[in-house]
Amino acid sequence: MSNEVFSALIGALVGAFMTGIFSWWIQKVEQNRNKREELRNIVMQLIELRDRFNNEVSALPDAGKRETASISLNNKRQIYLEAAINITEQLPSQIASSEYTFLAFEFSADSNFKQAEKFYQKAVRAARFPLARIVALRAMAVFYFAQSPLRNFELGRKYFKEAIDLLPNPSDAYSIYTQGYSYETWGLQELANGFELEGRSKIDSARKYYLDLPKNYPLRASALEVLESKVRQAVGGSSPVSNPGADPSGHSATQ
Repeated sequence: MSNEVFSALIGALVGAFMTGIFSWWIQKVEQNRNKREELRNIVMQLIELRDRFNNEVSALPDAGKRETASISLNNKRQIYLEAAINITEQLPSQIASSEYTFLAFEFSADSNFKQAEKFYQKAVRAARFPLARIVALRAMAVFYFAQSPLRNFELGRKYFKEAIDLLPNPSDAYSIYTQGYSYETWGLQELANGFELEGRSKIDSARKYYLDLPKNYPLRASALEVLESKVRQAVGGSSPVSNPGADPSGHSATQ
């Protein structure tokens, strides 16, 4: 075999190999994109199911129909949650922190606390920016304050402190608001669990940050008003109920 023929053969083999690798890569990218889209659809379906339960099923006057509808919605939730686990296991590095936090909340509501804990931890690790990490840490802290077999007040305080330490000297209005909201969430959890001194201390810090907001900042007045209302509820024995991943300002941290 001449050198020219041999070189041509090697070139053809290398070309075929590179073409195969490129085709595989393109296919893999497309598959991952489809799975990401599937996860987004699952999240939207879970939100829709929750809204249907709150707005429709819980309002049914007939107890039998209400129970049947609840069972049906819960079965659908189980299917979506199982599918979500499968996708997150296949694409662990491509799941947004906010998606992990949302799914963790859903698992916690489903009393699957071990899975919820795993997803809260993954939410913290997946956070790419300080704000997303604060939201994830705050959510995990609330999880450890909530009533469950995994309740651990010290861990909850640890994660609240980590969230607050990410903004040591907030200067812009939204950072100040975020710090105030972290203290508010911490304080309300302490109060709801009977730790009045710790709770009031954190509430005082939250109030200070809200008062430091510019007087024309849109959220200033409502933040102070809502804070006092929630404190009255907590002290009166009504635990504040909220999605730990939520931010009442309307801002979102997707990564």
